[in-house]
Amino acid sequence: MSFPFDDIALSYDILEAENPILQWMRRRVHQAALAAFAGRQRLIEIGSGTGTDAVFFAQHGFEVLGLEPSTEMLLIAREKAAAADCAHRVSFVQAAAEELRHVAPVGLYEGLFSNFGALNCVAHLDKFAQHAARALKFGARVLFVYMPPICPWEIGYHLLHGQVRKAFRRKTDDAGTLVSLARHAIRTYYFSPAQIISCFEPQFILERQFSLGLLAPPPYVSKKSARLLHKVIASEEKIAEQWPFRNFGDHLVFQFRRL
Repeated sequence: MSFPFDDIALSYDILEAENPILQWMRRRVHQAALAAFAGRQRLIEIGSGTGTDAVFFAQHGFEVLGLEPSTEMLLIAREKAAAADCAHRVSFVQAAAEELRHVAPVGLYEGLFSNFGALNCVAHLDKFAQHAARALKFGARVLFVYMPPICPWEIGYHLLHGQVRKAFRRKTDDAGTLVSLARHAIRTYYFSPAQIISCFEPQFILERQFSLGLLAPPPYVSKKSARLLHKVIASEEKIAEQWPFRNFGDHLVFQFRRL
């Protein structure tokens, strides 16, 4: 059966290579992840995609269990790990986030990572947090990148273009909303920071939260605002972790610790 992300697997890395905003976002996330996972060895990654992050961690000495439901994404991820000579440090399995408890041994891992909204596809984030807690050692860290309900740039951009529905597409209830992706539609959920924190308690405690794409424009307007990006990145990084700015943006980065 075809999975929605199969259709974009071949073009995914090309799009990022041409997009300075996505490149900056990934560098920022990698910097935060290396700090969060310092001194740890075994990581779980949810939504490995084409393997960019898994290979990055493997090259920094981590052992990675990468979960990815897309067959085509997995093919590219495995080729990428082999080309980087780190396939011995990465084990990819075809599985969705909800299947974590079936593929990860109990209490073996010291960190869990998920990038660019993979967890926005999870309807029951509280159950996922329970399964994550089961797989992680006490003191392990979780760092993930999540798309929140309010992205000021997205709202303003689409309103200026008369696209009211798109401007507020993230304002949904717990049933989520269908988001178009190639020939498919994916049910996507946009939980608030307070809801996310509630889902991860009491097994985890929040250690850090910051905005990613608050002042910097969303990746889909990259070509129109490359100059603007360079001007706003420094400003964003100064305020991204401050309240209330840390609650809004294209993405938010959450760091939890397993209790």
